Amino acid sequence: MAGGIFLDLAKAFDTVDHKILLNKLNKYGFLGPVYEWLESNIAERFFYVTVSNACSSKYSSVLEVPQGSVLGPLFFLLYINDIGKLNLHGRVILFVDDTGLFYTGLDPQSILQEMQLDMNILSGL
Repeated sequence: MAGGIFLDLAKAFDTVDHKILLNKLNKYGFLGPVYEWLESNIAERFFYVTVSNACSSKYSSVLEVPQGSVLGPLFFLLYINDIGKLNLHGRVILFVDDTGLFYTGLDPQSILQEMQLDMNILSGL
């Protein structure tokens, strides 16, 4: 028997906390000028709207990584990569903001119980 849980995080790229991501990048060994460049790419972004000659105020966010960029998916994967270190029963497969957990066993009730336990852990994060 087999079971699966498929998670697609809504607005996933908008939930990435810059401080947590930068801390993880540092722990992964991004140091010196590379770290500084990544930090400026993540944290020093401003947004505004221009219509005709009118320009809105600048806006900066502490939650999000650039979507549609080459680095955005990589930043998000590094941000959630330690989900595999959780004590989950299922096998975790990550693909950007889509996550799959897969279960096998002989008893369907045991599989369902493991799936529920894992969902309890994930919903507490």
